[in-house]
Parts: sequence; C-alpha cells; structure tokens
Amino acid sequence: MRRIRFWVLAVIVVFTWVVSAAALLVVIRGGGTPMLIQPAAAGVVFLLIVPLLLAGREVRRLKRHEKTRMTPIAAAQVALAAQSVELVGAAVLGYLAAQVMVAVLGADTSLMARQLLGSVLALVAMFVLVVAAHIVEGWCVIDDEDEHGAASGSPASPAPAC
Repeated sequence: MRRIRFWVLAVIVVFTWVVSAAALLVVIRGGGTPMLIQPAAAGVVFLLIVPLLLAGREVRRLKRHEKTRMTPIAAAQVALAAQSVELVGAAVLGYLAAQVMVAVLGADTSLMARQLLGSVLALVAMFVLVVAAHIVEGWCVIDDEDEHGAASGSPASPAPAC
C-alpha cells in the first residue's frame, strides 16, 4: 500500500462538498429540511480516535521490535483501517462542510442555528479523526531498512505499509 497524499484527500473533500452543497440547496429550495447533525455526533467521532491511535502505537512497538501483542497481519489491518478512515473521513468532511454552509445561509432560524453548532462540532471532530488516521498510516510505513536490514543496499524510500 502507498500512503495517501494530501492532495487526494483535498480533491475528495472539495468534490464531496460541491456535490453535497448542490444537493442540499436543491432540497431546501424544494421546501425540505436537510438532515440534521446533532452535536453528539462529534462525541461519537472522537470516540473512534482513541482505538485507532492505540492500535497505531502497537504497530510502532512492533516496528521497533519491542514487546507487543500486535502481529504483522494485525499491523496490516491497522494500516488498512487508517487508510479507510482517511478516505471516508475526507468524504464526510466535504459533506459536513456543505452542511455548515447551508446552516450559515439560514442561520436566522433556530433550527439552522442548532444545525450550525452540530455541523461545526462534527466537522472539527472528523478533521481530527482524519489527521489521526494519517498519523497512524505514517506509523505503519515500513522502511526498506526495517524490512531488509541496514546493509541491504536498497534505496531508502518507504516500502508498502505493514
């Protein structure tokens, strides 16, 4: 696996934001109400950060050859989970940004003011989750020196993730 580049995440966020904003504006112009984001959603997202970071720390211990219960197969699963969280999180970031935009446009109503609070909190929480996943993905990268030893003579570029 290769590391996900920031520009890929940015393209996903922008694309999802444009599509979501257009869809939400169509719903509102048609007299509908957008899906309401509750502030508790941010708490749920923050709860996802903890196990991801703990698993990432175990992968770091495995790479350092320290005592850990992490196996190489489980480390690969952690790397895959981190990449999945990054990609899906980027799409959700775009959707939440569209929700924030719609709530700002209609902030004069109490419903949209509550929507703004929930959307902003969820947006911040999702951003932190995506950053944490990117950090964990970095911890899962195996350098050629880690895999083949320092005397292998191979280039020092990162190899596929765990």
